[in-house]
Amino acid sequence: MSSPELPAETELTGPVRKGPGGLKSLMFSAVSLLTLAALIECGWRLLVALGLLFPPTSDRSLIQEWEWAYQHLGAEYDTFGETMFRFDPEIGWFPKAKLRGEEVSTNVHGQRGTLDWPVERTPDKQRILIIGDSYTFGFEVKDNESYPAQLNNLLPQAEVINWGVPGYGTDQQLLLYERDGVRFKPDVVVLGFYTRDLFRNDTWFRSFSKPVFEVVDGELALTHTEIISPTEMVRQYTTGERRFETKGLYLLEYARRMFEKLERRRVDETSPEWLVTSKIIERFARRARAEGSKPFLLILPHDEILEKEVSATSDTARLLTEKSVELGMPSLDLTPILRETARKDPRPLYKGHMTAWGNEVTARALLEALKKEGLVEGGS
Repeated sequence: MSSPELPAETELTGPVRKGPGGLKSLMFSAVSLLTLAALIECGWRLLVALGLLFPPTSDRSLIQEWEWAYQHLGAEYDTFGETMFRFDPEIGWFPKAKLRGEEVSTNVHGQRGTLDWPVERTPDKQRILIIGDSYTFGFEVKDNESYPAQLNNLLPQAEVINWGVPGYGTDQQLLLYERDGVRFKPDVVVLGFYTRDLFRNDTWFRSFSKPVFEVVDGELALTHTEIISPTEMVRQYTTGERRFETKGLYLLEYARRMFEKLERRRVDETSPEWLVTSKIIERFARRARAEGSKPFLLILPHDEILEKEVSATSDTARLLTEKSVELGMPSLDLTPILRETARKDPRPLYKGHMTAWGNEVTARALLEALKKEGLVEGGS
C-alpha cells in the first residue's frame, strides 16, 4: 500500500517553539554566581573577624591608617619615640632637633645637617631654601651627600638650607614653608618635587595622619586638620573607638580599589591628584613671590624613567613643567639629564632613593639651571 502523500506545507515544517531550557540555564548560572559571591563574602568576613586580614576599602588613606595602627597596637609609649620624628599637630610629623647619628644629623630647627642656620640673614650672603621630601632630605646618604649640601659646596658664597622631610607630600611641604620657612627670608625657594608625591596630595594618612587640601569652588581648602597624636590613635584602636571595618559589601569595595589602581597608572589634567597638586603649586609660587623670594620647581623623577619612556612619572613631569610655564616659574626636569647620565656612566643613580652620585648629578644640574635663570652667580 502506498503511503499517503503529505501536503507541501504541514506542521512538520511550521515554526519551532523554544523550550524553557535556555532560560533555566541562564537562571542557574546567575544563582551559581550569586552563591559563589556570597560564599566569598562570608569567608572573607570570617577571616577579617579572626584578625587574619584587613577588610577591603577603596580609601587609600584608611588602608594606610589600618596598617600603621596594626603595627603599633599595644604600644604604651610615643610611637615616634624611637624614630627621627616628633608629633606635629599641624603637619603630622616633624624632624627632631639636634639629632646626631652616624650619617644623619639635624640642627636646632630640625633641618638636615649640623650647621644651625640663623633665622636672620647673614649680610652679603645669598640664601637658598630647599623644601621637599626624603629625596631632598637625602634619605640613605650622609649629611654632606644630599643634593642641597652638595649644591652648597658648589656655591660656598651662599647659604643653602635643606628642609626636606621624609614622607611629606607637597601639601605638607607648602604648610612647612608657610609656617616656618618664610621666617628665613630666602632669596630663592626651591620646591623639590618627587613625582610620586603627587599621590600623597589627596590622602589624609601617609606615614602618619596628616592634613590634606581639597579644591572647593576653585580654591584650596585645608581639611583633616584635627590630627590626634600617635599615642591617642593607638588608644582609640585598642579601646575600639576606631575599628578595622568597612561599610558595605567587601567585593564591591575591592572592585572599587582595583579600578582606582588602574586609573592611577596614568596621570592627566583631569586626575584628582593633579587637580589639587596644581593648586598647591600655584599657592607656593604666589606665596614665595609675596615674601620677596624667587620660586623654582625642581622635578625629581621616580627611577622608573630609566626603564620606561612613558609612565605616570613622565605624565607628572610633563604636567609640572607645563604648570611652571603657565606660572612664569622657572623649573628643571631631571628626567633627560638622569637618562643621559645613566647611558654614559655605570655608577648607579638610584638605590631605593638617590645615591650620593645621583645627588651629585642633581646638585650640578640644579646649579646650572639656577645660573641660567640668573638666580645665582658664580659656583664651581
